[in-house]
Amino acid sequence: MINRVVLVGRITRELEIRRSTSGVAVLPFTLAIDSVRKDAQGNRMTNFIPCRALGNIAETIERYCTKGSLIAVEGYIESSRYERRDGTSATSLDVFVQAMTLCDNRKNTQRNSEDSISQLNGNTSGYEPDTNENETDNTDYSQMDLADDDLPF
Repeated sequence: MINRVVLVGRITRELEIRRSTSGVAVLPFTLAIDSVRKDAQGNRMTNFIPCRALGNIAETIERYCTKGSLIAVEGYIESSRYERRDGTSATSLDVFVQAMTLCDNRKNTQRNSEDSISQLNGNTSGYEPDTNENETDNTDYSQMDLADDDLPF
């Protein structure tokens, strides 16, 4: 069985860590993620995905993120059943965060902190942001000579 989730979205409200009875940091938050679907007026729909981070990842997210921060999270979905105040039962789905990466455009002075966060939380994506945002790619791709047999599709 596979239960793997990767999301990129914006944090919807200010973050507040809670502590479990054993003292573990618990950070509930919601990510707002634009859908590929559009409504009748042509506007993109937004999904609000409930997430939870625990321990060091929770503390790192609270330290470096605020409402509106763009982050990528990787984790798994877990369902839980609970009873509402009116006595009916309900099910909730949460994404439990196992790794995160800051996606906001930061100044180079903050880039070292971001790299440390990615390493701390097990970022194995191999993605490293460009260190020189002003550098341009001058490669002339129009002169490439590829036969149809060279294409993988």
